[in-house]
Amino acid sequence: MTEQAKFERAKLLLGALLVAEMMFLASTFSGLSVIGPLTLLAVAVVAARHFFGTSGSAVVLKRSAVPRSIKWMLQFAFVLAVMGLTFTWRVSGRMGVGANVISLGVDVVAHVAFFISLVVWVSRPERGHVSLLPLGLTMMMLCVAAGGVSQSLAAQTTVGLVSCVGFCAASQIILAAKQGRATKPLSYVNADHEKSAWLGPICAVLALSVLMMVTSAVASVTESMLPGIQDDLKHQLQASLDVIGEQSYVGGTRYVSGSRLGSVREHLTIDPQGLALRVFANSPPGYLRGTVFDVYRSSRWYSSSRGNRDGDNPDVAEGDFVLEPSGVAATSTKSTLRRKLNRFVLRPEVANSPSVKRAVTLEIYADPTKGRTVFLPLTTSWIEAASQEIIVSRSIAIKVGVDVSLPCVAGVSDRLAAQTIAPGQRRALEDIPRGLTDLVATITDEVCEGATTSRQKSEAISNYFQKNFRYGLNKTKAPSRVDPLAYFLQTRHVAHCEYFASATVLMLRHAGIPSRYVTGYVADELGESEPDLWLARNRDAHAWAEAFDEESGQWFAVESTPGRVYQTIAADASDNGDIFDGSSDLVTAVSDNEGWLSRIAGYLFAMRVTDSLLFLFRIAQLPLVCGLAYIWWTKFWKPSRAGINFLDQQCRRRLEQVDRRLKKLSLVRRPTETLYQFADRVQQHATELQPALSLSRHETMNLAASWYRTYADARYQGKLPPEFESV
Repeated sequence: MTEQAKFERAKLLLGALLVAEMMFLASTFSGLSVIGPLTLLAVAVVAARHFFGTSGSAVVLKRSAVPRSIKWMLQFAFVLAVMGLTFTWRVSGRMGVGANVISLGVDVVAHVAFFISLVVWVSRPERGHVSLLPLGLTMMMLCVAAGGVSQSLAAQTTVGLVSCVGFCAASQIILAAKQGRATKPLSYVNADHEKSAWLGPICAVLALSVLMMVTSAVASVTESMLPGIQDDLKHQLQASLDVIGEQSYVGGTRYVSGSRLGSVREHLTIDPQGLALRVFANSPPGYLRGTVFDVYRSSRWYSSSRGNRDGDNPDVAEGDFVLEPSGVAATSTKSTLRRKLNRFVLRPEVANSPSVKRAVTLEIYADPTKGRTVFLPLTTSWIEAASQEIIVSRSIAIKVGVDVSLPCVAGVSDRLAAQTIAPGQRRALEDIPRGLTDLVATITDEVCEGATTSRQKSEAISNYFQKNFRYGLNKTKAPSRVDPLAYFLQTRHVAHCEYFASATVLMLRHAGIPSRYVTGYVADELGESEPDLWLARNRDAHAWAEAFDEESGQWFAVESTPGRVYQTIAADASDNGDIFDGSSDLVTAVSDNEGWLSRIAGYLFAMRVTDSLLFLFRIAQLPLVCGLAYIWWTKFWKPSRAGINFLDQQCRRRLEQVDRRLKKLSLVRRPTETLYQFADRVQQHATELQPALSLSRHETMNLAASWYRTYADARYQGKLPPEFESV
């Protein structure tokens, strides 16, 4: 390959990598209408320079007379100009009350990194520049942080592998050009052996295929074991963040969890105008639950889920369960999505209840920079989300699997069907800490006197707090070694929703009612931009209780915070929502009038970059299988079918092993050369180059020459030659 051809191939590979970056960036931030034409313009400029002879290795650039300090000032001014223009483009119209500064910053920096990379490539298309490497990595990491990759482990592994391969290829091109030479990735050329011209690329493909198969296997094993570990780690990390957030701004930059008493208050007070959720609905969505807890210990709530994967009956399962799609989404969304949604049935028992009305739909837009929590009403029957598999807790709260960078559509029924509680789950839902048992019993027995049903007891407990306590965001610290809830019940000090909800749960449990602690948001603020848009801000973070009615077998919310009234979206028979039947026929039906061309076009436009990468990731494993099959055919099956006995096979393998050892020393046996002739040439070569050779290499050549003669004699006598032993 000529030097000019090497430069042209380097130019092509760098351009292909930048086009791939452009597709990933556009897929993440939906800016293809701008960065697409700019990328095409850059490609056109490079092509024009190539065809008109203004670029290439033959062009000798004279050293500019401009001082280095002036060059640095011009480059710095250029970077500032790119940042300014990009900031104006990406932030214009998005800065306002509740705007997520972190999300906007990630967006701007990712685009700035790509635009600078594009300019650098246009100025140096043949050899690139070292700055392309950190710029490309920065852009990829920011896209991943912004939700550009599906939450499935396979997709994340694919993007990681492709990024590593692209970084290695770009590094070899750029660093080789920087040293004044252009090299060919993963290949070599040996003038003495023509097979090397095609053996190198084949070995490269096989090596990459092995890497892909091993990575895929590790991802599959990890995906089956990771969710439980990931959930435990999530709660531990949340607890750490809660502690850090007591005296920092972190509380307003992530979604509310509420595992520690006081963490919800921080969301109410730190950046209260920060936007948390946007919901499209015909009426106020009301309370949206995100995290559910059932065990209270030392001013902190925990989840007792053990990760049971039996999903046959999710309402009586001892732990979490896995849901797969029942079909594709049938509900249209406000925005055009880059990826299709799938429908997941959360409550299949609702389909068997004739009293359930039509399901109203909510279209929920989350902020991926705040976390991956999914917020849904209590009576949600199904969801349509970007996922291939989700993990749901026994409290019907989604824990892992939903890509929150895309909207989630929820189908909400008017009520829940009758359910039962498993014994293991009931123990957690009726648990009261020992240090609070007597105090809670004394108050509950007095408050619930005369109440007989679960509803009556819940109403009595709610009225007790509503009438005898005051709500406020004051931070009252309990004495040392005194539980905050005990101090709250004893002193009746001003408190916020966490204390009322937590105390309510414990009192309900003493009254014999299984209950749990819930945190989320209340979406009741009507947006100004659209008539059916409802907003939930950080100030709308809230905590409440949910109780189980043994008579009806249904869960219901209990609101005890003074001045609050529980509200949720109601299912109306006149609504245009779907009739929930739990089947996939409804959601997979496609209009007969839709042509095949429009279907294909819709599928392509709905695909995201990582979907195509995942497809290529799986297909690229095929060359390894074919390569292994070829090796097995040529080394084992074909020789045995041709009548080659075992002794001949062993002799050939030992001869090939020694030939490969000498090939590394640039000594290749010619087809017309006998073993004795080749042995003489090897020994002569070792003698001539003895001063320049190391002692080990010199001894290896002499031993190899002697072994070739021994091999020839053994084969002539029909014996098995000995193994070659080098120094």
